[in-house]
Amino acid sequence: MRITELFNIRSIALDSTAADQAQIIDELVELQATHGNLTDKAAYKTAIYAREAEASTYVDNGITVPHARAACVTRPRLAPVQYNADDDGKTDLLFMIAAPENGSLHIDMLARLMQMLMNEDFVAKLRAAKTPKEFLDTIDAQEETQFGNESFTQEELPATYRVL
Repeated sequence: MRITELFNIRSIALDSTAADQAQIIDELVELQATHGNLTDKAAYKTAIYAREAEASTYVDNGITVPHARAACVTRPRLAPVQYNADDDGKTDLLFMIAAPENGSLHIDMLARLMQMLMNEDFVAKLRAAKTPKEFLDTIDAQEETQFGNESFTQEELPATYRVL
């Protein structure tokens, strides 16, 4: 399985104008819910805030990866946002990971994503993307170049699909 299979073109938001962290988390949770993979948005949001309280999910280079494992997640998914509000001056690209509570799938997802995001040219292309399709195509091309058809996990996954 490729990580690009965990995205949905309807869950990619470019040029978000959220005013603060609470609004951006609300937007990301709503984007996650577009997949139908959350049975309880409030519970998932609580899990995200609990994870954020443990330690920052800011990784580097303006990228933050809020993530949570929760019983209300039925299928693993990723939802990205380009964030252009005046926040803390650090974050402008976010990837929210939703993972089921059992297993370590979120670690596999995070590892693959981080390996890809270490490539500065790739990150620059993501920031320059003008449409969700261009954003997703950029991710797809980078994963193909970097990993070919190598699966990012050995875990059995619920039925997944990529919606364009």
